Amino acid sequence: RPPLPYQGLALWDTNQRGSVCPSLSHSMWVDQPPLFVWLAALPSPALPSPPSLPPLPPPPPPLPSRLPPQPPPSTTLSPPPQPPPSPPTSSTIVTILNGQWGGAAGVLAHVLDGQGIDMSGFKGSPGGLPPPARTLWDTLGVPDRSHPWGDRLSCSLLSLRSPGLYDASNVPLLAEAGYTHLPAVLLDAEVLRGRLRCCYPFDAGSTKLHCGTFGGGAGCTPGCGDRD
Repeated sequence: RPPLPYQGLALWDTNQRGSVCPSLSHSMWVDQPPLFVWLAALPSPALPSPPSLPPLPPPPPPLPSRLPPQPPPSTTLSPPPQPPPSPPTSSTIVTILNGQWGGAAGVLAHVLDGQGIDMSGFKGSPGGLPPPARTLWDTLGVPDRSHPWGDRLSCSLLSLRSPGLYDASNVPLLAEAGYTHLPAVLLDAEVLRGRLRCCYPFDAGSTKLHCGTFGGGAGCTPGCGDRD
């Protein structure tokens, strides 16, 4: 008979006193009767075929888009934004001021006089002496309703032909205390061109010239008299 296909050899006895060995040459058993030895070929077990899987369901339809259709990207490149203009340098400002100083217009200057100066000294300041420098600077250009002339600033128009700046040498208290020459600031005349009200060829003492309405109105300009 042709040999049966096998995967391995199994050796055992009917009295369960033998041992299973990988081959016949190494097998051992006891000689007590009844002893029977079977050498059998183990058939290859037949593998069951896997069950067939059901077909996959069809994919769901695509969800509608909630976003409106986007226009195609533009191929035209927009020019880059222009950087802001650089502030003028100190040398540029000096050149402009020198040109105004030597020209016909001149420069516009304001003496830091606080709430104003009269013959008794600085108005609203104890003893008539100048208030602290920080107070003079912080209140510069800020309307002050505590006094009726707080709606304007007094200025001087200076040029090469008329360089005189206001000083308090005619106020005895300030002259004796050494406060005749006071600090001043230069104003941008181009910005203030439409805000100049009137001009005097002398010190008009305009703190006494004020309107019934703060800031003036029809028929009354703060700091300006009845005559041009």
